[in-house]
Amino acid sequence: MKRLSLLKFSLGLLLLSILAFSTKAAPKVKLGASAAWNLNFPVGWISSDRNSALYSGFSVGGDVLVEWPKGWIFKSGIKAGFDHNRLNSSVKNDNQVTLDRWKLGVPAIAGYKFDVYRDFCIAPLTGLEFDYFFSTGTSWPLPGDRLSSAQLWNPCNLDWKIGAGIFMYDMVEVDILGSFGIFKANKHRNNIIYTTNYLPLQMSIALTLYF
Repeated sequence: MKRLSLLKFSLGLLLLSILAFSTKAAPKVKLGASAAWNLNFPVGWISSDRNSALYSGFSVGGDVLVEWPKGWIFKSGIKAGFDHNRLNSSVKNDNQVTLDRWKLGVPAIAGYKFDVYRDFCIAPLTGLEFDYFFSTGTSWPLPGDRLSSAQLWNPCNLDWKIGAGIFMYDMVEVDILGSFGIFKANKHRNNIIYTTNYLPLQMSIALTLYF
């Protein structure tokens, strides 16, 4: 229930930010370039399975930031990235399934900026990101029929993102965001990993420079 309440709050904050377009105050629009370092967890965010390892990925892209005078902000853009992960297999031993995916992502993130000091603001952020995985590679040391990556994994997912951003000197932004997959990544017939409902979990640190 707590997770559902947080998701409803996030969607409400996103809607409020979009509705701010209807205010009379003209927003300021900025364009920027971003790069992010991603940390992929080898277990889903609703899973009871445990694994302390983390696996790296990255993304780069372009951002559009819309700012309103009263503090509301809205971010979008397009990103390309790569994620590497090693998931626990369905066999209870040290075997792991390696999952490498290239993706395109379109985020829709809202927040509210609080002034901390001159040229320094902090903002809680939340929203959604649509991901399309255009290239996926899978390897696993399990016996049996070999299925293709297209047979094993869904090509799209929707992520719920929540975290915070730091804005400095009106041109630098640093975001720390958690990403929670809303739909399962593995297809129903995928029985090579530890769960039939793998909802990806990721943390990212992103730097954006605005022009």
